[in-house]
Amino acid sequence: MLCIRILAIGAHPDDIELGVGGTLAKHASEGDEVYGLVMSNGEKVLPNGIVHDRKEEAKKSSKVLGMKEVYFGNLPDTNISEGPETISVIEQILEKIKPDRLYTHTVRDPHQDHRSVGKAVVSACREAKVKQILLFISPLRQVDFEPKIFVDITSQMPLKLRALKLFYSQNHKFYMKNEAVRGLAMYWGYFIKSKFAESFEVERLVEY
Repeated sequence: MLCIRILAIGAHPDDIELGVGGTLAKHASEGDEVYGLVMSNGEKVLPNGIVHDRKEEAKKSSKVLGMKEVYFGNLPDTNISEGPETISVIEQILEKIKPDRLYTHTVRDPHQDHRSVGKAVVSACREAKVKQILLFISPLRQVDFEPKIFVDITSQMPLKLRALKLFYSQNHKFYMKNEAVRGLAMYWGYFIKSKFAESFEVERLVEY
């Protein structure tokens, strides 16, 4: 079996787990090398600007999903641009990891940080540095999302839920609850006749 390098890029701690957590766990179980890049520390939602907790939550969560390493861009929460600063952070990690497949936010996400990260990824990969780029949707984001790839994560669903539970600072949000996470995964599962699934738009897909 061909083992590949996977990189998932999210704007905030928990974005990766919500959008592609089950798929990353599946990659890890199949022997692929899985890495994460979190562009901000999510400090705006914590009192007094504390950032340590969410970074630590992301580190612990990454281990549950089988990531070899999670990196942090340390960009300003709610003020991430799609410009040179963000692109530079992404390019540094691309050069370090040289991923075969990359997962990130859809470029049509209405959250400004999510959208900026998605666009910055596309710009950073403009010279075909990554053969496969798939885009995920965030919970509660009603956009014109048109997934073409679905991944059965039925076996990985317990790991996804366990990883999200580690974000104690976010457990008050209803879309982090087990029933919400399971409900969305069940919805995508209907498309491929599986119990649970995650879905992705295609930005680039070059076969090996």
